[in-house]
Amino acid sequence: YLDVTKLKNMGFVQKYTIWEGLDILINNAGIVAAGPLEDIQDEDLYDQVAVNLTAVMLLTKYCIPLLKSSCGQCSDVKL
Repeated sequence: YLDVTKLKNMGFVQKYTIWEGLDILINNAGIVAAGPLEDIQDEDLYDQVAVNLTAVMLLTKYCIPLLKSSCGQCSDVKL
């Protein structure tokens, strides 16, 4: 389990990259705070933004050097 919403965990990108580059990054994670907006807890809304937006942006940011070194590509998948 890796909490990608935490900035301190972004170092795993370099730690677990065995070779010098990264060919592809697929951002495929998301959560939904379901129900009427007035019934959703504030913390659940913050968690949704953290996973669906902030984590994607941070992970992509920290992978850019690895993607550039191998002419890799990035894809965001939302199902």
